Amino acid sequence: MSAGTSREAGQGSEGRVPHKPPPAQDEPRELPCVTQFVVCDLPCSFPAVRPAADKPNPRVGIGKAVWSPDGQFLATRNDAQPGCVWLWSAARLELASVVQQDEAVQDMAWRLHDGQPRLAIVTGSARLYLWSAKGASCVLIPLPHFQAASLRWNPAGTSLVLTDRLSGSFCCAYLA
Repeated sequence: MSAGTSREAGQGSEGRVPHKPPPAQDEPRELPCVTQFVVCDLPCSFPAVRPAADKPNPRVGIGKAVWSPDGQFLATRNDAQPGCVWLWSAARLELASVVQQDEAVQDMAWRLHDGQPRLAIVTGSARLYLWSAKGASCVLIPLPHFQAASLRWNPAGTSLVLTDRLSGSFCCAYLA
């Protein structure tokens, strides 16, 4: 099993990057920090969020679960740990990996790439995160003020649509 976290360069292992609102339309967009994945030694722990006791119908448990197209992996997001994607191996019936993001995971979707499943993850930021059994990577979305909150692969798995819920805009991404 492997556990990875995405961190902004320059942040300590304990630090979290605060969420910044997008700049105003006339304000230039800051160049983003370099994102890196850090492989953690086991055992490791992941931050949890307690649901508000004073609100009705709190979100608890698995809020999202998606199967890879070949049925090899199940990706889940626990609402108590919104920044973590738990990747389960269906063949071995065990945890294969955990990808921890600094922001809450908004959406995730699978596709097959060269016969291997690849998971795309968005967190409401200007980045698209990709995971496969071979490793993880990050793609910067070069659009000003764009915050990817949902995604969908095309049926062939060659491109995807990323949407920004705040502005109602979208963009298409083509990955090799």
